[in-house]
Amino acid sequence: MIKTIELDSEDKTYSIARSSRILEDKTNSLTINDLISEPYNTRFEECKLEYPNLGITSSTYWFHFRIKSKISFRGFLFNIGYLFHDRLEMYRVKDGIAEQIFFSDIDKGLISHNHTKRDRFVVPMPFQENDINDYYLAIKDREGTTLFLELSSEENFLKRQAADSLRVGIVSGIFFLASIFALIIYLRDKYIPYLFFFLLNCFFILSMLCHNGSLQILLWPGNLKLNHDFFIFSCFMTSAFSFLFTTYFLQLKERLPSFHVPGLILSAIMIIGALSPIIGLDQFLIVFYFSIILGSAFEIMVSIMSLRKGYVLGLPFLVSRLLFSSSLIVFELVKLGWLPYLGISYDIMFDLLLCLQVILMAFVITDYKYKVEIGKLEEEKDKAKQRNEELFNANKVKMEFLGMASHDLKGPLRNITSLASFIENKQINKEEEIIQMSSMIRQTSEKLANLVKDLLDNTALEMGKLELKLEELDILKAIQIIIDQYEFEAKRKNQTIHMVVNLEKKLKVALDEIRFSQVIENLVSNAIKFSPYGKNVWIIVSKPENASVLIEIKDEGPGFTEDDKQFLFNYYKKLSAKPTGKENSSGLGLSIVKKIVQLHNGRIWLESEHGKGASFFVEF
Repeated sequence: MIKTIELDSEDKTYSIARSSRILEDKTNSLTINDLISEPYNTRFEECKLEYPNLGITSSTYWFHFRIKSKISFRGFLFNIGYLFHDRLEMYRVKDGIAEQIFFSDIDKGLISHNHTKRDRFVVPMPFQENDINDYYLAIKDREGTTLFLELSSEENFLKRQAADSLRVGIVSGIFFLASIFALIIYLRDKYIPYLFFFLLNCFFILSMLCHNGSLQILLWPGNLKLNHDFFIFSCFMTSAFSFLFTTYFLQLKERLPSFHVPGLILSAIMIIGALSPIIGLDQFLIVFYFSIILGSAFEIMVSIMSLRKGYVLGLPFLVSRLLFSSSLIVFELVKLGWLPYLGISYDIMFDLLLCLQVILMAFVITDYKYKVEIGKLEEEKDKAKQRNEELFNANKVKMEFLGMASHDLKGPLRNITSLASFIENKQINKEEEIIQMSSMIRQTSEKLANLVKDLLDNTALEMGKLELKLEELDILKAIQIIIDQYEFEAKRKNQTIHMVVNLEKKLKVALDEIRFSQVIENLVSNAIKFSPYGKNVWIIVSKPENASVLIEIKDEGPGFTEDDKQFLFNYYKKLSAKPTGKENSSGLGLSIVKKIVQLHNGRIWLESEHGKGASFFVEF
């Protein structure tokens, strides 16, 4: 027997569905006339459910309940569970006569009466004192039915509606503020996770407004199909951007590369789910519901793994994902029919968890930006400190350079002045003495000219004003000319310059002939200058695989200490090795050589062991 619900007070809210008899029409063809006729029991299967949650179905379910009113009562029967059903029919049966009191069809966008209530299933029902009626509600739903019927007075219903609208408005407002906050940060920093977070919040607001019925009232009154489809679209787009936000905020491509593609795949599935009403897949939404549950578990898992990998924001992010994902999972399980709908308390709990998670996410974003900005400031501070140190050292070196340069300039100028004074004052009379002093003046002037040339070259290189004139240069011929120039100087110290060629044919390379000669001359001159009497100098030419030419200048001098190697190519830096034949050294040569080589996009390096000579390698 069906339980009779007695209405005895306007202040009460009466639960209907849990007191109903639930029958399934597997033929999907019976009508109310079949139902109230004598043989209907043989054509229906009674569903023994503790709660009216029917899960995924394409059948028609019938709910049969009886209401006896002890008072005159104007009430509203409404469904506070999942609200969008493909087709609804409700009948009142009195004295064996059936009267349809409600009808709606999502696919056709039809509803039996105009109303502005938030629910898609709201039936005004007037009762007279001692009135007894049977009611039959038929539901056809492809996506799954979660039905929780309640009956209350019009006043209570309107209060409930106002409270529900306030609740939705507060939650939507919090998400709106979070979305604006995320958009501002995205527009400022162009950090794409914040764009996804902005879109996530926007679509969540839309889904709540669709569920609440506000968008339908404002934009498409009476069009159930459009509201239903837009609700599905916004729900799945919320999940899509949630997965994208998780994927990019947790930097799965760098931190957890094996989870990056699954995150994108889940997002793509949600986008397909959002388009399902358009492409005709909305009857298979169970696939997308499972994907949402799987994706929510995915978000929780990757946030835990990110936390374990030391991502400091993983903890609040994890808590936020746990709140959002667990709420989403419960919501989907209710829609799938695996969990009972707990009534209004569930809605409040769900909204509180959502508000808490969005507040946490706002904290995560703020904390992330704070840490990024602090990191940038620390990085800029370190760079500024490093630049100051570099400027201080450069200024110190320049001061040392100017001091040494002025010292080296003073010496030759003093010698020239003194020798010229001797000749001018006729303090020497012999012709051979005059010739000797003139020769000394010439040699000193040449040294002075070379020093000035080095200073000018170094200045031009420092200012980037030295331009190369590249042409096809015969490497072996150019090196041989340099050997011929320095052969006399080598013989003066009883040294021999050897040239070793590891080439099968002549080699031509696009180089600046003058600057190339300057590089080789400097290295050969240093090898002669710092090698003891009777030693050898080698010039080895070869063709490596990854360069045009490799030239090695090797000597048998004292080599370089580890301290020397640190300052080897610094301009005007005196090293431990001293010329062995009282030659002059400006201290600029190797600095100029390195800059010329780099200007050719080449490289130069040293291999040396102290006391065992040195080898300079030049690669163009």
